[in-house]
Amino acid sequence: MRKEYSLEKPMSANELQFNKNLAFLESKKRILSPIKNLLLAVEDNKTNWAANTENVLANGFEKNGIWYHSRRDPQREGVRQMENTIDSQTRHLIFLSAGIGYPFMEAMKNPQIESILVFETDPETLFYCLSLSDILHCPKKIYIYYCPDPQMDTLEDSLVFFQNKNLNAIRLYKHRASFQIHATACQNLEDQLDSIMYKRSINQATIIKFQGIWNKNIVLNMKQLLQGKKLGAIIETLKGQIQNVVVCGAGPSLSESFSDLRENRLKFFLIAADTAFMPLIKNNIFPDIVISADPQWLNHYFAMNPEANRSIWIMDPVVCYQSSHYLDKIQAPVFWWDNPFYMDLVIRQNESRGEIAHGGSVSTNAFDLAIKLHPENIILTGQDLSFSDKLAHVKGSVLEAMVYNKNTRFSGFEMHNFFQMRAIPPRKVEKSIADPDNSAKPEKNGALFTNDKLRVFSGWFQEQAMKVQKSGIHLYNATQRGAYLEGFTHKSLRDIVKNSANESCSLDLIMNGERPANDQKAVAALKNILKECKRLENLYLENFQFSRAAQGAGNARLNDIYKKLDANDNEIKKYSHANEALSINAQNIILTITEQDNNDQNAAMLFYKFMYLSARKINYLLKKILK
Repeated sequence: MRKEYSLEKPMSANELQFNKNLAFLESKKRILSPIKNLLLAVEDNKTNWAANTENVLANGFEKNGIWYHSRRDPQREGVRQMENTIDSQTRHLIFLSAGIGYPFMEAMKNPQIESILVFETDPETLFYCLSLSDILHCPKKIYIYYCPDPQMDTLEDSLVFFQNKNLNAIRLYKHRASFQIHATACQNLEDQLDSIMYKRSINQATIIKFQGIWNKNIVLNMKQLLQGKKLGAIIETLKGQIQNVVVCGAGPSLSESFSDLRENRLKFFLIAADTAFMPLIKNNIFPDIVISADPQWLNHYFAMNPEANRSIWIMDPVVCYQSSHYLDKIQAPVFWWDNPFYMDLVIRQNESRGEIAHGGSVSTNAFDLAIKLHPENIILTGQDLSFSDKLAHVKGSVLEAMVYNKNTRFSGFEMHNFFQMRAIPPRKVEKSIADPDNSAKPEKNGALFTNDKLRVFSGWFQEQAMKVQKSGIHLYNATQRGAYLEGFTHKSLRDIVKNSANESCSLDLIMNGERPANDQKAVAALKNILKECKRLENLYLENFQFSRAAQGAGNARLNDIYKKLDANDNEIKKYSHANEALSINAQNIILTITEQDNNDQNAAMLFYKFMYLSARKINYLLKKILK
């Protein structure tokens, strides 16, 4: 009998180790970037790289005449680098490249390190790092992020690494040789990491500021949420049916676009931020869709007009409940999108209404919806993203009217705008619509200013523009003045739509569709949460009192207190659904304990106190809507 021989070359030990590590990381969901990018990058070369590994170990590794590690003693160098990076507080490490793995392997040996995240831009370097390390038997949580083009990657998926980590326990290691060899890519990577950390700090500030309002509004919007329509219905009906979509914000220069908007109104589909709604209708310009997402009480004035039912309103479940109640009263068509908070999951029974990306403002929500409708052209207007004319919003906006309403000789409109512009340190706009080439020399007081918050929004628009370009959608910015947006063609609205036919899509079917009946399953689930919250209110109050009593108790008394605390904690764990609902109201103290530099001995007592107060508040709200 003839013996068959395989012509396929067997894998080397290093290639096998790379495959094992990669499979392990993928199974644990610790590859935070698309794995297909890494697989494509190494597929054609990994056999050659694996064969070269022994040479790399023996003689070192260099590119462009620069050595990645010490040729004399790279292991000792790795030890020294980690000694200089890790201090007594360090629990988590971020590597902006780990070279071929010497410092990375030293970090894995360190008993105080709990988790490691490696960013890498070069596939060959990452191959050596993963083929020389044994991640499978390392007790630490290892994460990998392969980022071949940091300028095009927002690193959003890496945020999972930062959850529930004390920021003061995270250290950053930059591999010096990698920054020399791949200077542009590594510098862009560092800039993107700085950007995402800044966004994260803004998100945390937002959570702390609005934690109570979010839960309250979701609960008090329950009736409208159960009877409202789904965003998905709009996307399904209109996708690909529209030529021009105008996304309208409430920037100061919007007033200069009113004539163009009014004269060409039939040639585009208009999606407006709720802040722009009143100025638009005062000028006889009615949006097809208005987006509303802000939970603050003041924002309900944006919808307070009897003609608001001429537009479709698309809302986040956390929106101020006075808005949804008023719109329900005047029978305006209201559609909702998904919110990740537990209370909304209960109300929609885990079914999806459709999603909208959150870029930080209502205008970014509107832009994401425009992308989902996949028109031929998306046109921005009123997106100054700067303080044009030293104003924060267009004249005639509700915010401006409310300021005038409270006007005094000590606090006038000019002072309000000054506070708006100075709440965050102002920055000069680097490139403006009026002067994209920076050829003009503005007068001393004539420069255009923005701030870091508005720069986050402009960065978001520009990041989305890079992604959208591949989809065939043409992006225009018809905003009259303000910050210049890369990736958009800056052109007047009149010129963009002059050859367009009138938009013919009808919204009647969407606006007049049947509203769903009350979902009894959701009501039953909320009643169960109310029952659990009543019990949790008592348990958290008892634990708060026990932990306070423990501070001055002797050893004999302490043992008795700890037994009672443990018994209550074990019972608290049983009510996982109710705890999910309560935790959002206590995010301030939870973030303080888990992610800030908090050595407060009263942390447990404060946690029990805030969870008790949260339970009491949720009980009150649920009783109010379920009576």
